[in-house]
Amino acid sequence: MNGHAAGGVSPLLSDAVSRVSGQDPAACADRALLLADDLGVDSLALAELIEVISAKAAIVIPDEATGRVRTVGDLQDILDARAPGTGTT
Repeated sequence: MNGHAAGGVSPLLSDAVSRVSGQDPAACADRALLLADDLGVDSLALAELIEVISAKAAIVIPDEATGRVRTVGDLQDILDARAPGTGTT
């Protein structure tokens, strides 16, 4: 179990996106949200977001993976691949 509902995101990720974007965590839990267009996350904020996720999940996210990130779901996929137990209650 990965700690998030099918189609949703882990609490770790929604909290991290919320922290960087300034949006409510519940508003950041949709995988389809575009980081730039829907949440106002620019390239500098994305770098900060990657640092927050890396620190909270104790993982390394390579630059080549972050270059393909466009949505909250893209971040959740990276998190699932690199820290499969993250968010488990």
